[in-house]
Amino acid sequence: MKKNIIYILTIVILAFSACDPIENRHSLEPAKAASELEKTVNVSVDGNIVTCSTTNKDLIVYWEASNGWTGSHYENQFDAPLKGDYSLKATFLGGDKRVEVTKTFSVAADDPEFFSHPYWKLLAQNGDVRQKTWVWADDNDYAGGAVWGNGGWIGSSKAEWWTVTMDWFAENKGASAMDRLTFSMEGQLNFETEMSGIGQPGNGTGSWIMEIGGDNVIKNGDAVWSEGSIKLTGHSIPCGITGDDKIQYRFWIVKLTEDELILSVPEGGANADAWSGAWFYHYKREGYVYP
Repeated sequence: MKKNIIYILTIVILAFSACDPIENRHSLEPAKAASELEKTVNVSVDGNIVTCSTTNKDLIVYWEASNGWTGSHYENQFDAPLKGDYSLKATFLGGDKRVEVTKTFSVAADDPEFFSHPYWKLLAQNGDVRQKTWVWADDNDYAGGAVWGNGGWIGSSKAEWWTVTMDWFAENKGASAMDRLTFSMEGQLNFETEMSGIGQPGNGTGSWIMEIGGDNVIKNGDAVWSEGSIKLTGHSIPCGITGDDKIQYRFWIVKLTEDELILSVPEGGANADAWSGAWFYHYKREGYVYP
């Protein structure tokens, strides 16, 4: 019995010894100031491919680029498809301390392959300005001025089963004829939602990306119903809700021209290839008036 007690006490002592915090035994404190660590960071650009690295392997490093890319290796490559000026922050971690170093770099031209589909410019470029603002198409000639409602997923090209006017939308969902949705391609893919009413999701900004063409195309028989979708991060479009008031962050492009934008979301989270109901959002280019 005494041997068993001694054995148990020995195990407990060893267990407590093994649980000593690792930082008490091996402290990885940043030994250099930001000015010194900056000399270890290198950023190079080849077309639209950016390579970043650090020669300091004693500390953990975490990277954040202004276009949303993040990484955690000592050497990384990432794509910056848009021309413009960028910043890249390297955060060195050691123990309970952190040192931040920021570098800047420039990309001379857009990646021609990445933006080859015409939808990029149609959605987010107005003339020479690399951003475009959309408003509710409350005077449209294809749905009697209706701006929201439902129809058939893949079967409809606009809201047609149950449709609402701007007045109803404003009174019941908090929308406003003054709502604005702006997509930008200036250095990074950002968007801004401005709402004059009290509808969801309110004012805010976020990032966007399109998944279009190729395998992203949805067909209705032999006809193309949608070229693909817009995926949003951080916020949503004005009144980007379904009938149950749930905010959506992915919208399929049913129509996109220089002046018109119709988006759709499958009802109840249905799969993209399912035949069911859908919600539709009718927008037009700011300043455009239907004849």
